Amino acid sequence: MRIGWWAAPALSVAVMTGLVFAFRFNTSLLQLTADMPADAVHYVRLVEGLRSVASAQPQAPFAFRILPAAIVAATGLDPAMGFFVLDVAAILGTALVLLKLLRPWVGPAGAVMAIVGWSVLPYSIRLFVNYPILPDALATFLFVALLMAAQRRNTAMFAVLLVAAVLTRENLSFVAPLLLLRTLAARQPVRLAILAALPAAAALAAIHLWPPVVPADGSLGTVSNVAHFGNAIWTNEHDEAWRALAAPLFALGALVGVLLSRSALAVVRSEPGWLYLVIAGVVIATVGGGDHDRYIGTISPLLVLVAVRAVRWPIRTQVLAGVAAIQVIGARLLVPLSGEPDAPPFLVGYVPLEVLAFWSFVVLVCSAVVAAARSVGTGPLLRSAVVEISPLTVPP
Repeated sequence: MRIGWWAAPALSVAVMTGLVFAFRFNTSLLQLTADMPADAVHYVRLVEGLRSVASAQPQAPFAFRILPAAIVAATGLDPAMGFFVLDVAAILGTALVLLKLLRPWVGPAGAVMAIVGWSVLPYSIRLFVNYPILPDALATFLFVALLMAAQRRNTAMFAVLLVAAVLTRENLSFVAPLLLLRTLAARQPVRLAILAALPAAAALAAIHLWPPVVPADGSLGTVSNVAHFGNAIWTNEHDEAWRALAAPLFALGALVGVLLSRSALAVVRSEPGWLYLVIAGVVIATVGGGDHDRYIGTISPLLVLVAVRAVRWPIRTQVLAGVAAIQVIGARLLVPLSGEPDAPPFLVGYVPLEVLAFWSFVVLVCSAVVAAARSVGTGPLLRSAVVEISPLTVPP
């Protein structure tokens, strides 16, 4: 199989579209009720509030995540359909930006495999098929776009994207130091890099002081929410500490087999700001709420990029194909994801402890297989999976 870079975007979009339809066989849309304690209820209320529905009062901090709700409100579509369209655009945008970031490090076939590997993660495409009324897809797109803007040291683009990011999910403010870290590493003047974070800080302060839709009284704010979950992990309330430890396994599946390696650590240490992003992203996923695994999904494009670069050059495409294949098990793709309120839970924060232990073991086994293939790189299955095509730009 020989493809060129000109065909990689179209092929990636085609494969991702096919995955949307494939996931529909065992993934159904979440059914919401007015009294259901789900994030989506508050995002629907936020959309309604922006459309001047007087009774709509989302809780904080959902009321401050104004950008995706404002986009949906402006479309005039039903909130579920509006979020679905926004999610599709954001997911495809993420894939295209990720392709751009992958280009110096792998051939076009390998880049498409990396996009497939990202697409089959539990909280990528499958999440919005089941649960479209969330800001996660847009947040992930803005994260990877900020990554590219910082890599190019494009101050204006970084500043604009950071404003959009903090108005999508306030915890994306952790990306603010990235441009400064890369500018310092390049030994360039830092004044503009510092100034680039100020518009986002002003936007975040303004949305908390003058929210367009006033949050309901008595709801937890961002700081209170972090304190609550931090205490739950510290005291292991409802086994929260075990759930936080299992979150990377539930979020990344067999990709862990590549990421837990010295070569992956060397990659994140070689790129200014990446080690900070990974550590800060995992910390925020840990204390930012109960859906620890879902929050790791936001930084998953960076982790895919690290994984690609952590595999030896001659076998990158083959190993990526092997990872994508074993993710059928590692990413729990065969586990039904029902939209019924009484369906078995899927997120790490809600599964029974015995299910948590079982899938953690399964993912560790899958990761061990991937780690062995990555280290040896001579298995006949991996050699025959995909023909390696030399990239147009050879990495240094």
